[in-house]
Amino acid sequence: MRSSRCRAHPRSAALPLLALVALVALVSTGCSTGPTAAPATPPSSAAPVASQAPSGFPTDDDGAALDAAKAFTLKVTSYDHTKLPDQRTAVLGLVGEPLKTQLAKSLADDGDFAKAAVADQRNASGRVLDLGLVTREGNRAVVLLFVDQQLTAPNFDQTQRLRQRVTLTRGANGAWLATKLETV
Repeated sequence: MRSSRCRAHPRSAALPLLALVALVALVSTGCSTGPTAAPATPPSSAAPVASQAPSGFPTDDDGAALDAAKAFTLKVTSYDHTKLPDQRTAVLGLVGEPLKTQLAKSLADDGDFAKAAVADQRNASGRVLDLGLVTREGNRAVVLLFVDQQLTAPNFDQTQRLRQRVTLTRGANGAWLATKLETV
């Protein structure tokens, strides 16, 4: 019967020192009789469930909030002065109170924004460059967006860089609605 112990070869003393070190390393790792790692411990009941991220980590709900903020920001920063009623309808469908009341007044045909855009024959095209979730707790999220807005009119053409902070609230139907818009 064979011994379970590993033995070095008797001529190993005659090998050069480097070969001896390599041989000892090989023999010591090759003679293992069992696993060298500690056995896996089952997760404790306090560990987060796979579908639930620890506090501060992204979850599946974050993507929907980011998408809603981006869609809203694109609609509010892109417009054609000849089609403001269409833009008003598109924007107001993405917002909740108190922002809905504020935008309804400004985007109305006699509102400050609408009158200025028509008088200047101003159009705009917004493009979201980057965005990030600032915070999301329950049914409230805050998203920061970096936007390039190309403004055109008969007497000017310019691009302005905007940083928009959008606060969203999840509505009764589960959709995220913008409730506050700030330029920061």
